[in-house]
Amino acid sequence: MGNNIIKCCVSVCVILSMTACTNANSTLKSFQKPVITYENEVLNVTSLDEEEHNITISINNKEVVNNSYTDVYKAGISSILKEYGSNYEVALMATSGVTTGIALNIKVDEAIDTTLFGAIEPIEIKESASSISGNCAKLISAESNPEQDVNIKKWLFRKNKQLAQYQINQMKGILAKISSNGYKDYVSSGTIPVLKNFAGLSYHVKSDMKADHYILYATSSDKEVKDFIEETVANDFELTSKSLGSMNCYRKMNSDGYKCITLIGINDDWSYNIEPLGLVAIDNTPPTLDNSIPHTTNTITLKGNKRVVFPKDKPQIDGQAHVAVSNWDGNGVECNVSFIVTFSGDAKAITIVRNRKLCYPGEHRVENKVVNLSGKDSPYMFTYTLHFEGGNNIIPIIVEDYHGNRNEYTINVHAKFTRKTSNVQIDNNINVW
Repeated sequence: MGNNIIKCCVSVCVILSMTACTNANSTLKSFQKPVITYENEVLNVTSLDEEEHNITISINNKEVVNNSYTDVYKAGISSILKEYGSNYEVALMATSGVTTGIALNIKVDEAIDTTLFGAIEPIEIKESASSISGNCAKLISAESNPEQDVNIKKWLFRKNKQLAQYQINQMKGILAKISSNGYKDYVSSGTIPVLKNFAGLSYHVKSDMKADHYILYATSSDKEVKDFIEETVANDFELTSKSLGSMNCYRKMNSDGYKCITLIGINDDWSYNIEPLGLVAIDNTPPTLDNSIPHTTNTITLKGNKRVVFPKDKPQIDGQAHVAVSNWDGNGVECNVSFIVTFSGDAKAITIVRNRKLCYPGEHRVENKVVNLSGKDSPYMFTYTLHFEGGNNIIPIIVEDYHGNRNEYTINVHAKFTRKTSNVQIDNNINVW
């Protein structure tokens, strides 16, 4: 493995070009060269004066940094490489330059021109020792995601660049470091199920986590985890298990949303560890009536900067549907009523309830008009026949989402009918003989 691991390699070559010019001698004598170091994958440029300086850094003649600084400029190699624009290109350069690293051309005030070769050590890819089976989308670390191998090989094929598997593993480790931002990311494997609750469900858990007490908790935030641990400790570890295996899962009462099933290990001294294991969605909320959907985050960040990243195709569990009457026309027997529906999210269907009060005897029957919103664009308009009386007419509405949640309410339409008078003139001046 020794030959397969990228070693930190730092070689600094400073090229100074100074034109001996009589008028510039005093300026050059006063200029003090900055001290440039590269250690633990961090670039430091330290100036020896208190003046403002400009620094530019280029990779393959592409400028990636252009900043001003006064005393010290400091940047991690990952943040510098990220500005190159293509993480795959950077990972390939780092993998190919095992003995030299990536060449960073550094200029300070156009007077210092330095080429620094800085290597970046890939994150070691390890298979997770924790696993869960049951009704959830299993979580795996982003760097160990099998799809990463596939994506890298596809990209290399398009580049006509074949690498050995150990080099592909190095690319994966470098990509993970460049993309991490200090987080350890987890991604889902499989489809996220939508549940009402955890009643009747159990999960089988394996892990090398060591603790005195274990429990599974479905959380939407790190605060929820801390609050739950506080309650667990305060209640003398009630509901916890001494060992892993078949386990029930708990959540905050009446809470909906995307939940990370998390293994919590608590010790008798109240210290604890956590490990994200799976993703589910809990939906008991019907579509709202207003025109906004609650904002949902795409990540859950837990202790130790462990970040669960939701997939782009996560199931919709929030919705909105609003029904209004845009127009109506008719007489005291029946009216053609135009409805307009604005909707979004997981709204599935709306129902207009034509009850007895909205039927003219002998003309209409009691029924429900169901409009399936699947495949339709918002806003959607349709017309339905109802019987209106003069005054207020109450129309019952039912809105339903894809997970069986219903919202029932009414809308009021005020009707006024104007009776037209006859144009016939009657002559009452009649002579009777």
